[in-house]
Amino acid sequence: MELQQALTLVDSALSDRIGRQLSEVEIALFNGAWEDATYEQIADRSGYSINYLQRDLGPKFWKLLSDAFDRKLNKTNIRGVFSQLTAPTPTRNRVVITPIDEVESPAAHIDRGEAIDVSIFYGRTIELATLTDWIEGNRCRLIALLGMGGIGKSSLAAKLIDRLQDRFARVIWRSLRNAPPLETLLKDLVPFLSQQQDTEPTPTRLLYWLKQSRCLVIFDNVETIMQAGERTGYYQPEYEEYGDLLRLLGETNHQSCVLLTSREKPAEIDTFEALDGSVRSLALAGSPEASFALFASKGLTGSDTERVQLGERYGYSPLALKIVTSSIHSLFNGEIGTFLAQDTLVFNGLRRLLDRQFDRLSELEKTIMYWLAIEREWTSIAELQANIVPRITRASLLEALESLSWRNLIEMRSGQYTQQPVVMEYTIECLIAEITEELIANKPEKIIHYALIKTNVKDYIRNSQISLILQPIANQFQEYFADPTTLKKQIKQILATIRSLAIKYGNYGAGNILNLSLHLEIDLSGFDFSHLSIRHADLQGKALHRVNLSGADLDRCTFTQTFGAILAIAFSPDNSILAFGDSNASIRLWSTISADRDLLDLDRPLLTLRGHQSWILSVAWHLDGTKIISSSEDRTIKLWDVRTGACLHTFVGHQASVWKAAWSPDGRLIASGGGDRTIKIWNAETGECLHTCQGHQNLVWYVAWSPDGNTIASGSDDGTIRLWDADSGRCIDTIEVQGHWVRVGGVESRIVAS
Repeated sequence: MELQQALTLVDSALSDRIGRQLSEVEIALFNGAWEDATYEQIADRSGYSINYLQRDLGPKFWKLLSDAFDRKLNKTNIRGVFSQLTAPTPTRNRVVITPIDEVESPAAHIDRGEAIDVSIFYGRTIELATLTDWIEGNRCRLIALLGMGGIGKSSLAAKLIDRLQDRFARVIWRSLRNAPPLETLLKDLVPFLSQQQDTEPTPTRLLYWLKQSRCLVIFDNVETIMQAGERTGYYQPEYEEYGDLLRLLGETNHQSCVLLTSREKPAEIDTFEALDGSVRSLALAGSPEASFALFASKGLTGSDTERVQLGERYGYSPLALKIVTSSIHSLFNGEIGTFLAQDTLVFNGLRRLLDRQFDRLSELEKTIMYWLAIEREWTSIAELQANIVPRITRASLLEALESLSWRNLIEMRSGQYTQQPVVMEYTIECLIAEITEELIANKPEKIIHYALIKTNVKDYIRNSQISLILQPIANQFQEYFADPTTLKKQIKQILATIRSLAIKYGNYGAGNILNLSLHLEIDLSGFDFSHLSIRHADLQGKALHRVNLSGADLDRCTFTQTFGAILAIAFSPDNSILAFGDSNASIRLWSTISADRDLLDLDRPLLTLRGHQSWILSVAWHLDGTKIISSSEDRTIKLWDVRTGACLHTFVGHQASVWKAAWSPDGRLIASGGGDRTIKIWNAETGECLHTCQGHQNLVWYVAWSPDGNTIASGSDDGTIRLWDADSGRCIDTIEVQGHWVRVGGVESRIVAS
């Protein structure tokens, strides 16, 4: 006996005994048992939890079948028992077996293959109307039904068969879940569509029969043959012929319709798709109507607000909600409010579903997913690009965002992007697990590339980042290193590892370690953060005892005082005073020690210097500690006496923002680099411009002097470092460093650090 015949037999028996046929989940359980699948495999295919199938539904279902057929039936013997049966003739209490040839066969022109049962179907009225119009009115020949796993693509396609089957001479459904070679698929299609007149399994013969009569062909689970990683929309090796087939079906006129379902958009669909063309795609979102009907059918209780909240948390995804409602029914007595109070979105089959989709992403796509989860709200392309380290091109970012859109894992609105709540929670869980593992093993990678919290976001977003990202990592880390001494030692070792890595600037490692340590209330006395990049450190109300921050690049860090974003920072030669330049055109001087010379005191500035008209982009101390220079977006450089706060000179000459100004080793000269692509050399005492050095093709970010004062190095956005003779202003060497964001750290003889 075949599976379909067995299902017909069971439907008849149940209809006679209890007045209903098999439900969708019962069919999934019966199919799995017939194929000798494990409960875990059945759960994976159906989306229901193992616990529900094995402990709740399973025992009830096997007892129901045993009663209906008057014999002991269970998961292991079901196929053997049914092989002895043919078909039922209903009586009052038991089944009477009749010859199999009396069973009515399905309509000869329809082959449903593995199409799912949609006898119970809710919602999707608009989508059904749209697809019907495309197929009937516009005569589309190739349609892609796209969406996340579990969003309802297969159910909608199966319902479409019910609605339109009488409009076609032949209807056939084939699943690509097991990735059959194209020839294997065509061996089914061509004979069926030709009514066994043709057995040649080639794309041209398939096209021929699609021209001869109006047929509906459905390919389900097309993403199975698609290539994972960076080349979204393309095919795995040895499956490229599918692309040729779709290209043929899309560009050649025929009277049939080929409908495919996929989590990812094939490139051929994107190529041929047009608003008024014969190739189209429909991206499915969640269905509130279907979701609310599901809640009712599962007997869930809750207010309208709770039902909406539950649906929105899972994007009204049918499969996600089927998984969740089963758990709510079995674990929370069907009470939606009790489940929502747990504040947990991802578990069981839902995690497995997302695991499969996440595993297919390229590294850049995963990076974007992590950042969208960290941001927790609609995020612009510019913000995403600024977040990612090392830097990527705008083109690469746009390609990856398009790929994620094709995979239906992100949402877009007016050039901004975000994730559904369940996807966001899953992504954060992955990030937490990986970073915690890195911290325990002292193998920092993701903690270098991602900020655990951000200081330049809304307060409620930062609070969410602390509670949902930083706090769980801190808890797991502290649980592993329960002894405070061991914990502190591990943090020091991680910091040393971060220092040893090649990326000295622009990464998030040191800032994350500082935030994590402060959150854990670890005594940081003696910790060395000198000359490290410290990004997004939240130092508001924090006292740092004997912490070495000399030469550190404090980027977007927050302090107790309220002022603009910190854009420039420098320690005095004796490390006793810290100078900040901010986006409010102010420079503040802070004492780094208290009376007991033990504390970084950030409560009150010693002095505030005002005079610039725009952002302060750099500050630098004179070697005697009595003067500083500052450069600004207002195109000027100013020389200040830190004892009185007086401005001694204003250096005017640059035609754009001055990104960097630096003292010569003897303190007599100043070198500056700006957005006008020039380097200028100034007499510090008179303010006279001695030389203007030209040659860079883009703005100059940084300048640095050699220890002997004879050479100046400049780093530019044109991807080069140039060395200049300080006496003449002549360029004496050019170093190409394309693909590297040039920041000149120092010049030692003929050695340049960038």
